[in-house]
Parts: sequence; C-alpha cells; structure tokens
Amino acid sequence: MKNKKYLIINADDFGMSTEFNQAISFLMTQGIVSSTSLMANGPAYEEAIRDVHEFNLNNIGVHLTLTCDEFRNSNKLTYSSITHANSIEDKNGVLYCSYRDLALNASDEDIINEIYSQIMKINNDGIEFTHIDNHMYSVVHYLGFRGYKCFYNALTRVRLSKGIGFRHATKKHEIDGIRSVYPGRKIQPFVWGMNLLFHLHCPNYVYTLPYASPLCKSIEQKYDVLNSFFSNIMSGVSELHVHPAVFSEELKKCNPTWLDRTNEFEALKRYSKELLKNKYDITLISYADLISDQ
Repeated sequence: MKNKKYLIINADDFGMSTEFNQAISFLMTQGIVSSTSLMANGPAYEEAIRDVHEFNLNNIGVHLTLTCDEFRNSNKLTYSSITHANSIEDKNGVLYCSYRDLALNASDEDIINEIYSQIMKINNDGIEFTHIDNHMYSVVHYLGFRGYKCFYNALTRVRLSKGIGFRHATKKHEIDGIRSVYPGRKIQPFVWGMNLLFHLHCPNYVYTLPYASPLCKSIEQKYDVLNSFFSNIMSGVSELHVHPAVFSEELKKCNPTWLDRTNEFEALKRYSKELLKNKYDITLISYADLISDQ
C-alpha cells in the first residue's frame, strides 16, 4: 500500500442520536463512508444496533467515549459511563466534558474498566468490530502515555482473537483547511511495540474536518474543503473521520455544531467511491481491508 493512495472515511458518533444514525446509515449504504464507530453509551445506541441489521452495515468499530462534548449550552447531549465509576463521572452522574477534568479526577483502574466494558458491550451485542477509536481523543491521545497504557491494559482483558484497526497516526502531513490528528513523535516507539503485540493495524495519516471554521460555513465550502483534501493526500493509508448528521430542529437546539454536521452530510452525499478513484486516484478502503492487507 506504500505507492498508492488509500483512504478510510470513518463516520464517528454512531449511536449519539437519531440524526447521526440516519446520516451514517445513508452514507454507508451509498458507499462513500467505508466504516463507522459505535458509541456503546450513546443515547441512540439501541437504534444504531437495529440500523446495523436493517441496512446490513459492515465495518463497525468501537468509539470509546469517556467524555462528553465541550459545549456550553444547558440542553446539550450528555452521556454516562457504563460502569458508573465515581471517578469518571461528575456529581450528576455524567461524564466530564473535557479530557483535563478526566485526567484530574479519573483513576487509571476506572478508565481501564470503562474501556473494557464499552468494548465488551458492543461485542456481546453481536457486533464483530473491526477497529477502535476514541471520542474527542480524550484518552488516546490527549492523556499521552498514561492514556495509551490504560488502553492497552484494557485490551489485555479483552483478549482479542484477531487483528483489528486502531486510529493512530504514525506520520504527519499537513493539508490546508484540514486538521491533522497526530500524537507526536515521542509516543511512536511505545505504540509501535504495543500495536505489534496486540495485532493492531493503523493508518499512516489521520485527519478530521475542522468545526466552527470560517472556511466551512456552507455546504459549498465543506465540499471545497473535501475536494482540497482529496487532491492533496499522500501515498499510503489515510483516515478521514467525519461527523455527519441529518437536520432536525432538535439537533439544532442541543448541538451547537449542528450546521457543520449537516453541511458535512450534504457535501459527502456528492461523492462516491467511483469518483474518488476516477478524479483523485484514491482507493476507498475500510479498516477490514487494512487488516487483511497486512
């Protein structure tokens, strides 16, 4: 895969709400989104499980969620942990809204137990997950070595029977208007060794679209940013994680980034697997393809 351009387009937040579930199911059925990540503690988790079966969705991952979104509105969507451990929830029984609060309050053991419990819930509900990533990068990678160690300790308890994908960038390449998600050079030798031990397969580059950016206020601007991204990715395997949602008045009330998410959905609908290949010479793959090739 070194001399050609391969791309995983992963939709995060499957199970967050009906609006996310509908958008993700549509884009995966269309074929432009090649994988998605499921929130075991999402408010619409059960609905997402039904959608997996109704639309015959494949390439489902685990979206480890140990923090809520850092929105300031009082009616925002919130999530609780599965384990309900005191150190990872606030006084209202809700996950902290920033990785900083998580880092200050959570014990390593409670983080490990929660990661393990979220993975096993999805596994026990019949989803053969193909990859793992982290909502808001709260543990992996913002907690640095501590977060990665908690993650790998949880995997020791899971006892994976096969290789899976893992969102971790091994290289960095900047593209204008796109956020490169790279944890730094110091962590790489440790992660390389642990990934080898657990048979985890990573993309070379990881990206996401920026929110609240003046470049992305309309559908056309989102489309242009996507076009720029597709035109400038490097050879090897890149992952772009997106956060699409269909519009609803309820989403508008509870999620300040609703316009970014709905514009993202509409912009992605204009693309196809065939267009990526014919116009940009990009082969769209999933984490399952990444695993089978290595």
